Amino acid sequence: MSLHLRLAEAGDIPDLTDIWLDSTDPGNPPAPAPAPVWLAHELATGKGIIAVADDRAVGFGVTIQRGEVGNLAELFVRREVQSQGVGTRLLGRLLDGAPRTFFTVAAGDPRAVALYARHGLKPRWPFYRLCGQSGRLDLPSGIVTVAEASWSDPAFLTSDLKSCGRSRLVDVDYFVTVRGAIPLWFRRGSTTIGYGAVQIRTGEFADQPETAMIGPVGARGPLDAAACVLAAVRWAMTRARVLRIGLAAPHAALVPLLNAGFRIVDADTFMARGRARFCDPRTYVPSGAEFY
Repeated sequence: MSLHLRLAEAGDIPDLTDIWLDSTDPGNPPAPAPAPVWLAHELATGKGIIAVADDRAVGFGVTIQRGEVGNLAELFVRREVQSQGVGTRLLGRLLDGAPRTFFTVAAGDPRAVALYARHGLKPRWPFYRLCGQSGRLDLPSGIVTVAEASWSDPAFLTSDLKSCGRSRLVDVDYFVTVRGAIPLWFRRGSTTIGYGAVQIRTGEFADQPETAMIGPVGARGPLDAAACVLAAVRWAMTRARVLRIGLAAPHAALVPLLNAGFRIVDADTFMARGRARFCDPRTYVPSGAEFY
């Protein structure tokens, strides 16, 4: 197979969407679907590479960099050419010039984990995606209060920088206009113990349109982490029928969420090289696996 790699552009989004569907949808051929809502923003603010064989797009990958931290946000290869070196070629090109601190949330496919490990990304901890039905959740009462914040508040942006470990001003407009992310403060009495956001316009679960994504959420410390997440869930329960959240295995909210009725719908692996703890997995819930 003669393979050609080139930069991906906005005009390639239909081909990238087709590859994404082919590699993730068990249907054959996959059912048509709109482009992932995050893809245009990734290409506009990151580095996309597309693999072409015989004038047909067969794979693509996207990396984004925020501050001194890089992230492999996407890497997909058509099923018919998987295990033929396409992913290896793409990843090699994407890592060229990438910062020392670099991570990805690897899918459950062992081949993906092996590929990333061979390129220096070490498995660090499991990453779980949870889903819950608001009407079926049984959360304990809490004393943490929730107040809406502002994305333009320097204190809010500073809290996000400290929790996620990198500046991402470039993503604020995307969170607001595309994801409908409502920023929140979490307080115990008069003390602010964390910040967060609930994305009420996810646009990626066609079968569950009334879905909200919880994250990012950052707490002052591990002892406050679960309280902040549960407060965000309680706030979101009155605004969406289905709630989703992704968090690392060490996070203190994992067991309380499961006890409340959330279920694990996917189990991935956080893999990184360099300063893997640029954010603390015990206190930080990401904005989603793509942008983390």
